[in-house]
Amino acid sequence: MGVTIKKVYELSDDLQEILIGEPAVHIEYTEVYPNETVVNGLKRMVYILRPKTIYDIELAHFPKQMNFILDFNLSLSGLMYNYNPITQHIIVYNCTENQIYIHKDAIIGDIYG
Repeated sequence: MGVTIKKVYELSDDLQEILIGEPAVHIEYTEVYPNETVVNGLKRMVYILRPKTIYDIELAHFPKQMNFILDFNLSLSGLMYNYNPITQHIIVYNCTENQIYIHKDAIIGDIYG
């Protein structure tokens, strides 16, 4: 079953907590909305992931008690991710020097057992 994006939040790159090991109390983020962009000559609604930036992605239509794996093509593009099964969000880091475009309705991963 394919998993899509519900909401995307860009996390601040400033260090909010100076004591590592304690739960984060205050995290600054801004919601990222899809933009109309021309990609390969076609207008598309896409989320733009900026270089060297961390994102919190809320997954859509995700059943409870399931695990998530990122789509192979997104892994090849240079995205690093960590799945939180409690919140059912993924934290994604664009470790490249390139902007990465994700189609608004794209299947970004799959679920398993």
